[in-house]
Amino acid sequence: MLGKFFGSEFGKGLVAGAAKGFEKGFADDIERTKDNVDRLVLTSYEGGVEAKKEFDKVYKENRKIVDKIIANLGGAQGADNPRAVDAAQGLIADQGLDGALAYSENLSGQFQLLGRDPIKSLGMAQRTNHSTPLTADLLTKSTVPPIAIPNIKELAKGADVGIMKFFGEDDYTPSTVESQAKALLRARGIDPNKGDLNLPPALSVKIDPLIAGMQNNPVNEVIRLQNYLEDNEDTMDATTENKVKDMIQAQQSIINRQNAVKNQRIPGPLNETEEGHYRKFIIGEITDKFNIKVKRNDFTGAYISIGEKNNKRALVIQYVNNLIRQLGDAATKGILSKQGNFMTVVSEAIYGDKKLIVVDGELVTDDQSNFFSEDDSKILGKGQEKQKGVEGEKKTRSNEEIIKEIRSNGKNTVIGTKAFNELVKNIQDTQNISNLQDAINEANKLIK
Repeated sequence: MLGKFFGSEFGKGLVAGAAKGFEKGFADDIERTKDNVDRLVLTSYEGGVEAKKEFDKVYKENRKIVDKIIANLGGAQGADNPRAVDAAQGLIADQGLDGALAYSENLSGQFQLLGRDPIKSLGMAQRTNHSTPLTADLLTKSTVPPIAIPNIKELAKGADVGIMKFFGEDDYTPSTVESQAKALLRARGIDPNKGDLNLPPALSVKIDPLIAGMQNNPVNEVIRLQNYLEDNEDTMDATTENKVKDMIQAQQSIINRQNAVKNQRIPGPLNETEEGHYRKFIIGEITDKFNIKVKRNDFTGAYISIGEKNNKRALVIQYVNNLIRQLGDAATKGILSKQGNFMTVVSEAIYGDKKLIVVDGELVTDDQSNFFSEDDSKILGKGQEKQKGVEGEKKTRSNEEIIKEIRSNGKNTVIGTKAFNELVKNIQDTQNISNLQDAINEANKLIK
């Protein structure tokens, strides 16, 4: 009926007359439809780009964690171990990303301490053949939510406007939007058609609660293991018991090593505070040896002239500076880090008048060389006997008093070191021990 109408003379005239009136409306519908297509293409592209940015951000963060897990599980081979990726996938599937990282670090710690292979500890089965080889990249992608790209064609179904709804194929405009948007996404490196990852199934792993609960602090770890032994005493087999005991011994070794490091000086130049303490100690040792009265840095002896006082002061400063330079060099080279109470050796050099030298990386005294020259000793000792007569005999403290002072201040402090030397001298005087090292050994026994 409609066809006949448009085919009649009247209809042709009507269409010819109305065509100009509809022309503008058609053009508007076409233009609006085109704008809709452009907007949908751009919106789809921008949405895909934002989704890709989020994917890349999470991927980058997760890849660092996945790589650490793989390296931790690889044992001696690290990330090059061919089974490490499989082990990481199984652990991530069982524990999640963060849990897998923590457990892999504990397994790595056990490998470092006791040589236990992390992968064997997980008790995994052997991987069967799979068409897609598992890689760190694929494993990481499996931990990141996929890029969320909407169904572009479905969104574009309402793009046609007005008369455009009645012309052309129903699928033309949606297909146009989809093809253009996908082309832009691919140009940006985004594959809108990529489906799910074809990963091999994760192998099951065995989680050992003894490893899972490991503590970073070795003291806390020893306590945890001791409690584990006590709590599971009746049900624990011999293999597990030996494993726990090995772990305790390993942690105890760490504690012992840490304590040893704490008691040593870190290699490096002397700092201002150290130098000040050592300088005061050395001044005290030299002035005590020569019975020089010290007051406000004035190194004097009794009944001597001003010139002689100045000579004493200059010599004391000279010997102190020489020793400080020697200690500074030893500190930088790490020599002081290897010796416990190195100031005892310094004191031995001063009181025993023996040159301080380095042998096999340690400060020792040289029995063949004098610390003070003969002429300097005469100047430093001048007035010594008279001064003793004026000031009287120096009171000798009991060993108990000295030991109490050492324990309260610490053996490696300036006060403690000076007290220790006093204790050594007391032992030599009261027990007739001529060998200084024997007296030092005896003193160490007393202060334990």
